[in-house]
Amino acid sequence: MFVFFIQLNAQTNQSDNFLVQFIGEKDNDFEFELINSSKDTLYLFDSYLSDRDERIIGTYLDGKEMQMSKYLHRYDKKTKQCKLSFLPLLPFLSVRYNDPLVVGGNKVAHIGQVLYHFRLIPPNSKNAIVISKSAFYSEDYVKEVYPQKISKFDTIKFRKSKYKKCNTVIVEFALYRNIDLLNSKDAYYFDEFNFNEQALSYIVLSVSVC
Repeated sequence: MFVFFIQLNAQTNQSDNFLVQFIGEKDNDFEFELINSSKDTLYLFDSYLSDRDERIIGTYLDGKEMQMSKYLHRYDKKTKQCKLSFLPLLPFLSVRYNDPLVVGGNKVAHIGQVLYHFRLIPPNSKNAIVISKSAFYSEDYVKEVYPQKISKFDTIKFRKSKYKKCNTVIVEFALYRNIDLLNSKDAYYFDEFNFNEQALSYIVLSVSVC
């Protein structure tokens, strides 16, 4: 199992005026809270937090499948830490869909199946982030990769990790100050260098859950 148990006194990580903290259980989910105490509007990268696909009209896509993706569940052998990481995997993200359609968590590692999407966090506000409990009990995960070192021009080779007992579980979120290029199809195709630079400019917010 990916996690044996979860305590409600998880450690939080604060960066400048941004904070993410573990709130507790809510039905079949765990709830986290992102606090923006700055004077600036921030943007949470949430492409992997819920499933959405404009090509499937009238069909509800369960975000749990995305959260269960083995590509988001990673194990660091050196630190013996399990991660549930919602940091962007640039080589696979796009601004338009590619065919054929891939459903479920496998779309995370297929080009053009997940689009850049962001949640606006206004100044001096809080925002709830809900993650299914089932995501913390995955038995299928890969060895750690380092998304902030991987550009849109690189290749990611995922390697399956054998189960190891985890001392802690780190949940990671990506927070942006500016996303003007990331919302632009023109920038994605014709200003790739600057697009890539902005895509890697996120702040990592993490919360440690034991």
